[in-house]
Amino acid sequence: SSATRTCSAPTSARSRASPSAEALLTSWWDERKAHGSLKKATAALLWGGRGELRLFVPRGKASAARPIPMVPGEDAARLVYLGTPEPEQATVYTDPDTMAELGIVAYQDAADDHDKAEICYLDEAGMTVVRILGKDAQQQTALDLGGQLLIHEMQRDPLVTEQIIQNQRLLNQALTMLPRNVNLGGFLERVILNAQRPKDADGNETDYHVGAGTTNFLVGVETEDSVTGKTTLASPSVAYRDPIPVTTFEDTKRIAYESILEEAEQVHALIAGDATASGLSREQARDGFEKSLLDTKPEIERAVRWLLEAMLALVGVISGQAGRYQDLRAVVECRLDAGPKSADENRQVVETFSAGLLSRQTAQSRLGVEDVDAEAARIEAEREAEIEAGRERAEAMSEGDEEMIPSPEKLKETVFEIERDESGRASRLRRSSA
Repeated sequence: SSATRTCSAPTSARSRASPSAEALLTSWWDERKAHGSLKKATAALLWGGRGELRLFVPRGKASAARPIPMVPGEDAARLVYLGTPEPEQATVYTDPDTMAELGIVAYQDAADDHDKAEICYLDEAGMTVVRILGKDAQQQTALDLGGQLLIHEMQRDPLVTEQIIQNQRLLNQALTMLPRNVNLGGFLERVILNAQRPKDADGNETDYHVGAGTTNFLVGVETEDSVTGKTTLASPSVAYRDPIPVTTFEDTKRIAYESILEEAEQVHALIAGDATASGLSREQARDGFEKSLLDTKPEIERAVRWLLEAMLALVGVISGQAGRYQDLRAVVECRLDAGPKSADENRQVVETFSAGLLSRQTAQSRLGVEDVDAEAARIEAEREAEIEAGRERAEAMSEGDEEMIPSPEKLKETVFEIERDESGRASRLRRSSA
């Protein structure tokens, strides 16, 4: 999915801070590769049920006396970094008695190899308190971040359920058995019945010779009749045991894969190449997948909203302008992408828009336009360019063709003659001067 991020504020605040905030966020987002960090946190959210994001200033850019340095101007954003701690290293704990949130990050300090923990919470005055707990000493800093913590946690039910894990193990087992079956198919198991072992010239038993170009002679086992004492030779034979058909493992792999997709609400991927599936079944499968994304969509929107607002608040503190961006509110919207749509689905979107039942922005989003605002700006620019080109052409025609347009006085002196063909019917109207 793609996310649109903008900042909105009251009119008085927007004119003062919003343009600089958007430019600051855009530069910082690209420089810190925030989209990649967000993807990593989302992956942890889907398989583990939790995904953490953390804003921090590296210890190498701070000091023990001032964990949050003071940097004037817009250079403050260059000190802010975005981290994605593993779920087992960080969490946001909610006190059941007060419902207050407490951010916790555990790490090992590379400077002294000691285990430390950073906790973040709001005090009674609404200040953000950051405490570093370690073996030897503690550090504590209070920041005016407008009620924001420096760590955020996304939560949802894990997408990778126990059933998916079981089916993945079954699929892995089927893939493991495939090469073993290939070996068995190339080296068949054989059973020799009622045959003596080969013997050398001295009558000693030897091994069978196997492989290409070998020849073996089999002699039946000697048996003696207990009544008559007569010795007879049994009829020897060789039986080969065929391997399990490879289709057994192929079917197992297919069933396990289908079960995984069904559990994850991604059946539309199964029927993408199925020519027998109807259009209605494809739409229903896609609809089920898009609805399953709604469990993740609000969590990502909330995380990006926190990221933008907390980053601006932290930049304000570092630059000595705490509260500068507190009137700004981030507006975040994730646009879901369930894959390419068919020509019929795209046509339905266009027809619905033409009927006035959809906005242009919604129609563009459903047609796969990633950045609707940028596309609207390009369309407006092209329209203005066409209007300007038309205006220039009109001015050129009015300046260069004035002599070609007869004046009313000249038009009165014009005589029109009718030309006729051989049958006498009018064929053309010709103008001639009187």
